[in-house]
Amino acid sequence: MLKPFAYEWEMEAGYAREPALLALLRSRGVPAPANAEVVRDDDGRVLAVSYDYIEGVPVSALGRAARATLARDVGAALTALHAVPVEEASALAVPEMDLGEGLYRPMVEACLPHLGPRGRAWLECRFATFIEGGGSSGAPRVLVHADLGCVHVLAEHAGRLAGIIDWTETMIADPAYDLAALLATCPRGFAERVIEAYEGPASLDPDMRRRADFYVSMLPMWLVRFGGGIGGGEARRVGVRRIAARAAAEARRDRR
Repeated sequence: MLKPFAYEWEMEAGYAREPALLALLRSRGVPAPANAEVVRDDDGRVLAVSYDYIEGVPVSALGRAARATLARDVGAALTALHAVPVEEASALAVPEMDLGEGLYRPMVEACLPHLGPRGRAWLECRFATFIEGGGSSGAPRVLVHADLGCVHVLAEHAGRLAGIIDWTETMIADPAYDLAALLATCPRGFAERVIEAYEGPASLDPDMRRRADFYVSMLPMWLVRFGGGIGGGEARRVGVRRIAARAAAEARRDRR
């Protein structure tokens, strides 16, 4: 379904192409929803995207053995996703992006005015260090989910992967971005098992962890950038506090 803030986030195009994208993914063995359709209003604007219901539970509802099974399945699904031919995704108008310059630089600039001095200094330094280390300019370019939080991974009770949902933000970018999303939102042991099972291009990339660590560290920035209209601005305030806390923790480590 269409998120209420989709137009503010300029996500309408993602919803519009989602049915064709999901069909492509399924044809390549990626467990995406079936029978997707765009629902529009009388003016042709996207109202919603509907698809077949996927019966499943989140990772948090599974026991240890079932999580191990799911981790293997998710690793295989990511391997299949990152093997989808980029030219086929491009033909559906899926955007390609250098995450460092195309996504994170404008987000950093938009977030700085909302932060205190320590938070601003930390964010500027963290981003500069990332770019100086190569950013994501040299990363492989593959089709990524780009919002692979644990809430979008659904499993059968025995742990087999039932499906992955919410493909609106899909792009052609660094494969480490998907791995970072799992590290940021899933139990750490589960995410590491997924990475062990993954056999895509990032598995052979010695620079993958550097990029993934940066993407994980930037998670609070999304709250600062887009949280002004969520919960009366409380989401943004949470993001500001989290960045301040990360800055303080790093300062303590530097003093040791």
